[in-house]
Amino acid sequence: MRRTIAICLFLWLAPAAALAGPYEFFGVGARASAMGGAYSALGDDAAGLYYNVAALTQVTRFQAEIGYSYGIPNMTINGVRQNVNLNNGFNIGTVVSSLIKGHRLTIGVDVYVPDAHMMRFLEFPTDQPHSPLVANDNQTIVTLAGAGFEAARWLSIGVGVNMLASNHGGVDLQINQNAPSEGSLHSRIGNFAAPIAGLWSRPVDWLRLGLSYREMVVCRLTLPNDIHIPALTGFPGTITPLLRPSELLLWADTWSQFAPRQFEFGAAFDPHPRLTASIDLTFQQWSQMKSDAPHTLINMTGGLEDVFPTTNGPPPPAPNFHDTFNPAIGVEGRAVVDPHATLALRAGYRYRPTPVPNQTGVNNYLDSNTHVVSSGFGLTLPTFSEILPRPVSLDGFVQYHYMMPRTVLKSDPNDWIGDYKFAGQWWNFGGTITLRF
Repeated sequence: MRRTIAICLFLWLAPAAALAGPYEFFGVGARASAMGGAYSALGDDAAGLYYNVAALTQVTRFQAEIGYSYGIPNMTINGVRQNVNLNNGFNIGTVVSSLIKGHRLTIGVDVYVPDAHMMRFLEFPTDQPHSPLVANDNQTIVTLAGAGFEAARWLSIGVGVNMLASNHGGVDLQINQNAPSEGSLHSRIGNFAAPIAGLWSRPVDWLRLGLSYREMVVCRLTLPNDIHIPALTGFPGTITPLLRPSELLLWADTWSQFAPRQFEFGAAFDPHPRLTASIDLTFQQWSQMKSDAPHTLINMTGGLEDVFPTTNGPPPPAPNFHDTFNPAIGVEGRAVVDPHATLALRAGYRYRPTPVPNQTGVNNYLDSNTHVVSSGFGLTLPTFSEILPRPVSLDGFVQYHYMMPRTVLKSDPNDWIGDYKFAGQWWNFGGTITLRF
């Protein structure tokens, strides 16, 4: 069973960097996605901006990337398929590198642009069953920017920043009894910066190590509506009003686009000249997540308060998510190494434990422990044409998310949602073209 009434707010905002987005659920980059996201020790392309900004120093020239991904969901409640948006959009990235007094400095930018929205706020009531990871986050522009600096031949450091857009605004309305009412709609787009940072090391030729940090980001949406009501008189010329002047303040406040604070450690090694293996372990601090249900407050003063005294209810209950550790492993074998072409085959696996506790109370967050299996290929042509004399790469991947079935048993037998069983899966396909100059 699921509730069918939802509050949908679609806000078109100017592009702003936002680490919250599909990267937390699907990853980014065809090569990284094919290798299960075990990429913090690799990261030698624009995807390194997410996995480990310090690893960008492996790029030695200017390169441009464009990719596309297409995710197809199949989520069910009690066997009934639910309406979940596709995850589809473009990735555009650039990386430029240069030597400064013998030390390499590499700067990169990566942008994810979904097909449907620039940024969406889809807000549900507290007890509405929904996914906290893909309801909004896969419908958001994501921009990451950062730089890696080679401090020593074996060590690089990296820093970057992302800015999460937020919106504040509402309605200021003056109601007049014997004249037209007047008012205004105001909106202000704000943002805040959250840092990303990393360390990357290659102590020996066959081993690479990576450590990255991504700060928590979350978008706050506030919608205050201030309504001014004059004194109400029964008849023209009446001196004593029936109702004193009043003011009605309706305030809606909510949080969206949450991405947890993350620490990621990875290692990549080459047991054979044609084989690379990588492992990653990511700590995600989901316990900091706030409720994504709207909290509405009503404050009345003057005559309305005399007639309709109000008491606001408590805020939505906290999600009480718990922190998680996500392991991942990836492998890449260079099946063909030829002066005219190089072909790499890839595979990966990631285990994503759910941060969502048992939903015995009023909350109904739909998520479960998930196994992510992926594979892909990379084809590089050393010389593509006279116009593009440097290597051109085409990378592709396919990714399967298996969300284990989960049964929800409510502690309150009168809960109107009741007990239910949730299950889900995602197929995600994509590719990236890389041009080097």
